[in-house]
Amino acid sequence: MLHDQALRASDAYLSFVDHMERKSDTVDKHSNIQLSVTRKGNHLEIKWTGIKWYGPRGKRVSKWIPIQKNKEKQSYSLDKLKPHTQEWELDMVLMTEEKMTRIRRKASHLVKGIMGIRNAMRVSKADGDAAVDIEDDDTPKDD
Repeated sequence: MLHDQALRASDAYLSFVDHMERKSDTVDKHSNIQLSVTRKGNHLEIKWTGIKWYGPRGKRVSKWIPIQKNKEKQSYSLDKLKPHTQEWELDMVLMTEEKMTRIRRKASHLVKGIMGIRNAMRVSKADGDAAVDIEDDDTPKDD
């Protein structure tokens, strides 16, 4: 569910970028920031990456620049995002990041909860508690 929410927000942002880049007359006005949403098991990763271009036209090479996220707040600050954005996309990047921050925080709480339940079951099984007869495979693998 959280993964789907993140994908919808990402798709909305990418649609906006595609629309604006089609209206652009030069590649210099294209977006230099990329949003990625990946899920592996219960882990949901939502990150922004900057793009730097090097070389002459026709032979340009891109280099991905990792953008530092505030680990406590689980969000990217304006100071970190702004150098990689174009003027026309800054508001949309900030609005999208606001949504993604809420999703990251919810996902973090869910993963911590799942880990807590699994650890409690392991401790209970180790103590020989017959009341806990739940297998790890029964715990939800979804967001």
